[in-house]
Amino acid sequence: MTASWPTSVIIGVLRVDWAIPCLHLEQQPNGLLALRDACFNRLGVQELPTELRFIVALRLAGQPEDFFEDSQRALRAHLLDPNMEEIINMEFEAPVVSDPPENHPAGWEVALTYPVVVNFQATEVGSYSIDFYVNDRFQAGTSVALWVAIDPPATS
Repeated sequence: MTASWPTSVIIGVLRVDWAIPCLHLEQQPNGLLALRDACFNRLGVQELPTELRFIVALRLAGQPEDFFEDSQRALRAHLLDPNMEEIINMEFEAPVVSDPPENHPAGWEVALTYPVVVNFQATEVGSYSIDFYVNDRFQAGTSVALWVAIDPPATS
């Protein structure tokens, strides 16, 4: 039996390793990332339509040269509504990293976290999803699905 990587995982090419939805994100001085109110897959609202805002923390990884100024670093996010209609198309670039961080082991990939702020108007109950692309390559396993539901009013 021959071991092989899944076709959706290409090591050594700029990619999104993971995507985590959260309400608060803070880069700590020691390099750690603090996520609060994270990893949700449901948003309760009082009424529809309503404006929703959250952050998706993306972990970008690749070879050091994938982050150079002259490299292709095109990122795209598509937000789909419950009918699978695109309601937002966000295009942006991965940050430039001129030099790997200090003490970066030779041959190791560079990884960094990139926040994507998502604002949209939810118009109906159902599943909304965000798909990510790097240089027009779909990033399998990184889609974020959110169920938007109407919550009953809080009682005191």
